[in-house]
Amino acid sequence: MTVDQVREALLRCAQAVLEESAFTFAEPAPTPPEESDWPGRVVRAELPFKGIVGGRFVIVAPAQLCRELAADMLGELEMEEDQDEVLGEVLNMMAGMTLEEVLGAQEWDLGVPEIASTDGAGWLTNSELWVPIHLVTEALEPVDVGVRLGVA
Repeated sequence: MTVDQVREALLRCAQAVLEESAFTFAEPAPTPPEESDWPGRVVRAELPFKGIVGGRFVIVAPAQLCRELAADMLGELEMEEDQDEVLGEVLNMMAGMTLEEVLGAQEWDLGVPEIASTDGAGWLTNSELWVPIHLVTEALEPVDVGVRLGVA
């Protein structure tokens, strides 16, 4: 499978997860988001995987999107940390679906999502498998996020 085919699989799986579980319309973004596009706190979720190859899935999004995803998927959550955890669950679903599509019957294992707040700096670098995604939700202005797959 080529890099472009893996990128397309990652996009398809991200779209399916966001649209089916979070009721959020997702489409390819023409360009990666800029750090200045995300005022305020940014949440980063990373999910390691291993199998015939290993690596990490990463998604970074503005904190207000995490609140919206939490409300769409689970109802309102009081604690900011609980809202952030939803991004890890979304990444977990994306990763599982992507690995199933890319590796098929090959054996692979997902780790546990690691969630942190960040300023978003530097997370786009050094990855061919960067997929910018444009999201439209009912409660927020359209927002661009990104999903990255790094292979070790």
